[in-house]
Amino acid sequence: MANPNKVKGTAWERACEDYLASKLDLIRRCPPHGPIDKGDLWSPGIAWQCKNHKAMDLAGWTDATTKQAENAGEKYGIALVKRRNHSVGRGYAVTTVETMARLVAEVEHLKNELKQADAVVDALRGSWPDRD
Repeated sequence: MANPNKVKGTAWERACEDYLASKLDLIRRCPPHGPIDKGDLWSPGIAWQCKNHKAMDLAGWTDATTKQAENAGEKYGIALVKRRNHSVGRGYAVTTVETMARLVAEVEHLKNELKQADAVVDALRGSWPDRD
């Protein structure tokens, strides 16, 4: 008989993968990497660790997830923690404040780059002759 904790953890990983696949362009389950843990799931820039435990260990999980992101060569590590009696989307995404600040700063930077690109496109559109 399979280890019930392993079954529970694998089910949570699959549920997280399915949920994130409905929200992100690319998400993949990570194959086991032996002693070098690279997380349970991967998307560009992020190593995801899925946790389905009765007792919370936020410090341990954020430390482990940060290390897994480093092992995977990714910028960010996020632990997806099951919230009892709630859907995956109502679970917890756990990371350090430092990681969250870097992630938000990158999003702000990309939004500013998009605004600048939109301004260039608008300027170019204004310089094109009308085609009647």
